[in-house]
This record gives sequence, structure tokens and C-alpha cells, in this order.
Amino acid sequence: MISNFVSGFHKRKKKRRREAEQKQGEALRRKRLKLCKKGNSISTTKYNFITFLPKGLFEQH
Repeated sequence: MISNFVSGFHKRKKKRRREAEQKQGEALRRKRLKLCKKGNSISTTKYNFITFLPKGLFEQH
């Protein structure tokens, strides 16, 4: 009887571990998909804060 209780406890523990690993795997897959996808936003300004000086210097030459 005690061995059944102990083996049942280990089975539940393994099941929880597998479920946790699956959730972590799904989270990693979602994160990778976000990194792979490009945004489709449109910028209507000619300059932004980062490109102001490089574009200005390039256009002067």
C-alpha cells in the first residue's frame, strides 16, 4: 500500500515536470516567432532621431 502511494506521488511529480517543460517550450517558441516577424509599420517622416545626423552629412557631400 505504501509503495502504491509512493509510486503515485512520483508519477504526479513527473507529470507536473513534463507540463512545466511543455509550457516553457511553448513560451520559447512564441518568443522566437516574435523575433522572426518583422513589423509592418510605415514611417512618414523623412528623419528620425537616429538617422538625422547621418542622412544630413551624407546629403551634403
